[in-house]
Parts: sequence; C-alpha cells; structure tokens
Amino acid sequence: GESFDGTALAAYTTPNAVVLAVNDLDGWSTNAAMDIVFSGSINPASVVANGTVFLVKLNTGEGDALDPASIVGVAPPAEQPTFAAQVISLNGPSNNVVRIMPTKPLDPAAKYLVFLTNGIVDGGAAATTPSTNFQALSTGAPGVLGSLDGIGKVLTAARGIAGNVISVGTGGTVTPTQGASMVTVAYTFT
Repeated sequence: GESFDGTALAAYTTPNAVVLAVNDLDGWSTNAAMDIVFSGSINPASVVANGTVFLVKLNTGEGDALDPASIVGVAPPAEQPTFAAQVISLNGPSNNVVRIMPTKPLDPAAKYLVFLTNGIVDGGAAATTPSTNFQALSTGAPGVLGSLDGIGKVLTAARGIAGNVISVGTGGTVTPTQGASMVTVAYTFT
C-alpha cells in the first residue's frame, strides 16, 4: 500500500531484508538533536527550554499530520514533549548554534512546532531578530509572497500559534500578538 503519513515506504518487486527493514522504520528519528544555526555568537545563558526555546506538539485531530491545514491547535499539556536546549559551537564563531534535544522520543507521525524568541541575545546582550526572509514571509508582507504564498501561510500560522503559546505561558501578561512579535524563527516538522 501507499504511505502518506511520513513513514518510510521503499518500493520493491522482490522482498529483501534491507527493504523490509526500511519499511519497518517510522521515518525520521524521534529523538535526534535539532540544531538552529546563528550567524554570530549568542549568550548561552539566554537559551532556556520553554523560556526562549520552544518545542510544541501540535494537534492535527484526525487529519494528515503532514498537512499544515490539519493543525487544529496545540496538543494538551500532558502530551507536550520534554527537551533540553543548549548552545554549542559548529563551523564558525563560538556559541553559534542552539541545540534542541528531546529527553525522550517524540511521538511518531505527529506534527511539532519549534520556535525561538528574541529573548535569546548575542554576546553584547542585543536581542536576536528574525531574518529578513522570515519576517517578510511570516507577516504576509504585501507583494512579497507570490509563488511563496503557501510557505507564507504556514509561517504566519506557526508564528500565530507560537504567540498563543507564549501568551498562555505568561498567564496572559503577554498578548498573543505581542508573543508572535517576539518569535525570531519558527518551523514545523512531522
């Protein structure tokens, strides 16, 4: 049969051990570290799991977890992943990567949102900012999207969900709009 849930499915005409093993996989790793690279150094003390770095399980209801249109909200608190966030140095300046590490495997065939906020600061204590492209795409800047309209809609929705997560996490002292404006990078994965 066909697989549309993000799991591996290698085609074969004659079964063999390798293809059968691949077809038993659930797709991508559910516990691999995720790295977000910065162009310069960042202050490790400003990188805080569920403070400036977020990994959020989304609720896709009965819909296809691969389809962003299936997102109906954030999964309940009991289903949220636990993770650690740290700063490492890779291929360039020191302290230039935020590494997000699930502390237990993520649920397979589920959609997640990763986002960072401007609470992450550089070595001079200046707040990090969204890239020009992320800012334009995630705010639906007129005349910018064109053929990237689909990506813009996903990023706008991701930023909106992130704003709501921040608002709830602060007990409402930050509004969802204010929370969304704090987001410097956001992406979803399944």
